[in-house]
Amino acid sequence: MDRFVHPIGAATDDSTFASKPNGRMRQTRIEHGYKVEVVEEIVQLAQVMDMSEEKELPLLLHELDGRFISLELLEQTDIGKALVRLYRRTDSDTTREQARQMLRKWKRTAVDGLRRRNKRVETFGRNMAH
Repeated sequence: MDRFVHPIGAATDDSTFASKPNGRMRQTRIEHGYKVEVVEEIVQLAQVMDMSEEKELPLLLHELDGRFISLELLEQTDIGKALVRLYRRTDSDTTREQARQMLRKWKRTAVDGLRRRNKRVETFGRNMAH
């Protein structure tokens, strides 16, 4: 997993990268206070979704559905916009339904994240927004 940035001197173990038992891929890894995100992979998935053919879309959506997309990732990567473009251009009803379900899930995630962020701002002030 050389795609990840490792803190200097941190012990790396391949077992820390294993996926969860329910099959979802790990989005972040916390090791000694360092948080590593997979922003580049999400951006690449968005670019591939824009250029892919109709028959490849279900596999890409399945790959994307296995990841946890946080509010910060939605803001940084614009993956939501790529999914909306895919939703509008596809002819397959099953692909469209799967994309619609993901958009609904991400919208709930975004609303909940914004609500938590606003609560932090109310409680701790503007400097604690992120």
